[in-house]
Amino acid sequence: MQAQRDETRAIQSNMEGLIRSKSERTRRTLSSSSESDTDLVPNIKPSTPKKLAADISVPKFEAWRASWEDYTKLCNVNSIKLDHQQLLLRSLMSLDM
Repeated sequence: MQAQRDETRAIQSNMEGLIRSKSERTRRTLSSSSESDTDLVPNIKPSTPKKLAADISVPKFEAWRASWEDYTKLCNVNSIKLDHQQLLLRSLMSLDM
């Protein structure tokens, strides 16, 4: 009975060691990697969303907004200065807006 408990503890200890070493390797790999999330995305040149018209319907606006959000993620717009983000957004609005 004692031998079985000792064997179970040894197995648990080995499993914990494996988990710990894998977790440490993963942490080292992630911290030493110079890639960001956007580096993992292939070099994609997304098309710019169409200009937003002043007389747009709600469903069309929601579709435009989804295309804008996709565009900002693919182009990593959040990494640029806020005033440049605003300029980009305004450039996609019609003069009537």
